[in-house]
Amino acid sequence: MQTTIRIRIAIAALAGLAAAPMFSQEAVHRSIEVYAMGSYSRISEVANPYIFGSTQKMNAGGGFFGAGFGGRLGPVGLQTEFLQSRMSGAAQIPCLNTGALNIVVEKRTGRIRPGGIAGVGGAEDAGNSYLFLQAGAGVTVMLTHSLFIRPQVRVQDWERLGVLMGSHHTAVSAVVAIGYRFPASQ
Repeated sequence: MQTTIRIRIAIAALAGLAAAPMFSQEAVHRSIEVYAMGSYSRISEVANPYIFGSTQKMNAGGGFFGAGFGGRLGPVGLQTEFLQSRMSGAAQIPCLNTGALNIVVEKRTGRIRPGGIAGVGGAEDAGNSYLFLQAGAGVTVMLTHSLFIRPQVRVQDWERLGVLMGSHHTAVSAVVAIGYRFPASQ
């Protein structure tokens, strides 16, 4: 069942990225950006689903904070993000350090610029490694020519690597990033 959900998220993310031509403009814009972000997340955790059928399920509030940087050529770009995810309550894994590489699609002109991301990366806690996937959509609001704020909704998934000690986390996050865009050309 979880595999089906991940496949649907991946298909939706790829369909969104395939819509890139509708965001294209006549002039090609290049830019580099840096940003900081934070979120509130609703996290679902399934711990040890492969050990003798014993499954522990938990839902908790949490969030993440982090920073990222990236470059764009026209409506498509790449971002690298570094995040620390924290879960409240009696979570099995209270903190995950995560890094991700995202493909980004964003309208390139106007003050309000809709767009989306799809990313993959890795995470770790106290000695365990995880595969990390995320997809999201939102808008970038240009406050000045270079300063922006970017609210997004993201779906994130951490899958613990290894068959015997499985642990799975899924989060739906309301994210806000604030950043600065350095135009490379106009």
